Amino acid sequence: MLDLRHGLRSLRRSTTLAVLGTFILAIGLGAVITLWAVIDDVLLSPLPYPEPERLMSLYGYDRTTGNGRFSASYPDLLDFKREASGVQPLMAWAPRTFPMTGDGGEPLRAQVGVVTHDLLATLGRQPVLGRSFQAQDEVLGAEPVTVISQALWQSRYGGDPQMVGRTLRLGEVPYTVVGVIDSGPALPQNAQLWVPAGIQESAEIRGVHSLNALARLAPGVPREAAETELEAIAQRLSELYPEENRHRGARLVPLLESQVGSVRPQLALLFGSVVLLLLLACANVSGLLLARAAGRGREIATRRALGATRRRVASLLAMESLLIAAAGGALGWLFALGAVAWLRRYGPVDVPRLDTVALDPSAVTVALLTVLATAILSALAPIFTLGTADLQNLRSHGGHNATSRRLRPALVVTQVALAVVLAGGAGLLLRSVQALNQTDPGFEPQGLLAVQLERAVPFISPQWPDTVAFFSQLESRLRGEAGVLAVSSAYQGPTDAGWTSGFTVEGLPEPEEGERPEAVFRPVTPGYFDTVGARLVAGRFLRSADDAQAAGAVVVNESFVRAHLEGLEPLGRKLLRPSWWQPERGDFTIVGVVEDVLFAGVEAGPVPAMYYPHAQQPTPMMSVLLRLDPEATGSTDGTVLDATAVVAALRRHLAELEPELPMGPISWATDELSAGSAQRRFLSVLVSAFATIALLLAAIGLYAVLSTSVRQRRRELGVRRALGASAGQLARGVMARALLLVGLGVTLGTLALALASQSLESLLYRVSPFDATTLTAVVLLLALAAVAAGWWPSRRAAAVDPAEVLRQD
Repeated sequence: MLDLRHGLRSLRRSTTLAVLGTFILAIGLGAVITLWAVIDDVLLSPLPYPEPERLMSLYGYDRTTGNGRFSASYPDLLDFKREASGVQPLMAWAPRTFPMTGDGGEPLRAQVGVVTHDLLATLGRQPVLGRSFQAQDEVLGAEPVTVISQALWQSRYGGDPQMVGRTLRLGEVPYTVVGVIDSGPALPQNAQLWVPAGIQESAEIRGVHSLNALARLAPGVPREAAETELEAIAQRLSELYPEENRHRGARLVPLLESQVGSVRPQLALLFGSVVLLLLLACANVSGLLLARAAGRGREIATRRALGATRRRVASLLAMESLLIAAAGGALGWLFALGAVAWLRRYGPVDVPRLDTVALDPSAVTVALLTVLATAILSALAPIFTLGTADLQNLRSHGGHNATSRRLRPALVVTQVALAVVLAGGAGLLLRSVQALNQTDPGFEPQGLLAVQLERAVPFISPQWPDTVAFFSQLESRLRGEAGVLAVSSAYQGPTDAGWTSGFTVEGLPEPEEGERPEAVFRPVTPGYFDTVGARLVAGRFLRSADDAQAAGAVVVNESFVRAHLEGLEPLGRKLLRPSWWQPERGDFTIVGVVEDVLFAGVEAGPVPAMYYPHAQQPTPMMSVLLRLDPEATGSTDGTVLDATAVVAALRRHLAELEPELPMGPISWATDELSAGSAQRRFLSVLVSAFATIALLLAAIGLYAVLSTSVRQRRRELGVRRALGASAGQLARGVMARALLLVGLGVTLGTLALALASQSLESLLYRVSPFDATTLTAVVLLLALAAVAAGWWPSRRAAAVDPAEVLRQD
């Protein structure tokens, strides 16, 4: 308590030090607490399911390369369930969207989970009304039934107690509601209702790998043993069904790892950054305490002369550091509260469980331990300088001993080195984002609006002429609307990765069973390429004449030619693929080649793609793409297009053509492209913020050292001035010292950045970890920081009056 009272009195006399030290540590401590909360909730907390440690994702992979994470087909899943004993049960789920009608409400594009009957119960979801799925609900030919979420039950049906037994229509199939499932985590996370997987149209097709398989390890069975058993079953299936399963293996991955593994490197980088920032803050505060201690030597000498031990002196100094760290921790906790709320609201949507992040008891423990560690680190330098000095040294030199003079510059060099690591990493990430923004996506995203629609007919349907006519009529109506420059439709737009379909090339050797090549399958309506701004390389685009009565036509991209027709003339060559709507095999002549469009995002790169006329390969799910006129749809500031009128017109036309068709999500192509790199941009912004703070702290530390040095050397500077040194020489000496310290810090920081480059490489895009531009920019920034920090101390050195100094002596 004596130490506490003394520490409070001492800091009250040094208000500037207390406030500045508190704020500096609050930044570092707040960042550490926030990142710990994120890591704890996202990476470390168990999944909110019963016995989550036994839940595994079951993936297929290519045994020839060892790579890949493939989904499962329903027939494969049944074979695994029959033969595997190490997993009980083996389940599956898949996200789907269906137009939902027939329940008395407005048409809805419902988020549906296609699941096996045991999934919801295994994940702990129980019915609050009616029942959940049973095994007989999943038998092919069973009456279609569904269970709905409690949220949908309340929002759409007002919690109707007579909900069980009501009928609603998903697509063209009527489903009977048999239960309402309680609120809580499930798969898929955003599902509004669930339907049995076994009664879907693809349940009998082994080649449709669309299900995410999930397994619970049987009691006492280790993951390795269960994986070995599943691998043997997968190998047998690949031999029995080479066309669908050739070279497919089986791999078990903990469910938590499968959900959060993709964000682990980014969070590790962020946590490493905040730890560096906290160390820099500790070094900064330690330097401030050391500078203050320079004037306390005689005070400490007096205490020692009156009987205080070195341990007692160290205790006094440590208490001051602890008080500053505690105040910094309290303020940092407030910073963390605001940061967590901001992350939950504005953080990237593709970071799993980010919306549940909170400051829980584990964050309190981490905060307390970090405050204690920070206090110790910050107090080490002043304790080592004053607490261990002998009495005679303290009397004669005060706090200006050789140890102090060596430690202060060393702390500055450390701060600069840490700032180089943070600024270099931030620069590399910013350069990656710049490279992403400059990469040509293969089409013109500005002003392109996409609206998803799905007709209530099966994907493979004899009603396909009606579907083709519907989209043709809708496009014709939209072309007459003000502000619409062009309109077309496509099965998934230019920013959607889509899915692939197999084919063979006429005239080339028939591939072995199971080795048939695949490419992105994309039916489009006439005018698609002009609407999205895709560029023709050879031949022609698809046109209205390529209808159901015409010969088959297809346009391929450059990646397709490189991958499958290298050295051959693509135009006029025929692609053969099974037709879903006709019994015979279809042949399609390549009539054009277009430049690559980066469907899966800029980072994924181009992939082979085939564009078919929608009239020849129709699908009920299409994105209506509208190219809007900036002059007719510009906002008041002229930078953002206003699609309100166009969307209203689309709703009106839909109500006239097909009143029960729900409108799906509406999105700008620019937003979709931006979302693909949102995580990387978010990471670069945070690290850049940390780097900016680090540069500022390094400049503050350098200023404190130079200012203290000038104050301590005032007598020496006065004598040198009296002996003929010019003011400019004295000023240049101070500035040279600043640049020397920064140069040493830059050298050490560059070496540290080189050592950390391997961990950064996976997070960079088209940028070398040793990018010369980035390193040059960092060096220039720190040189400017050195000049800024040294300017005022150099002015003070130049202004020393030798007569005044000599009179004082």
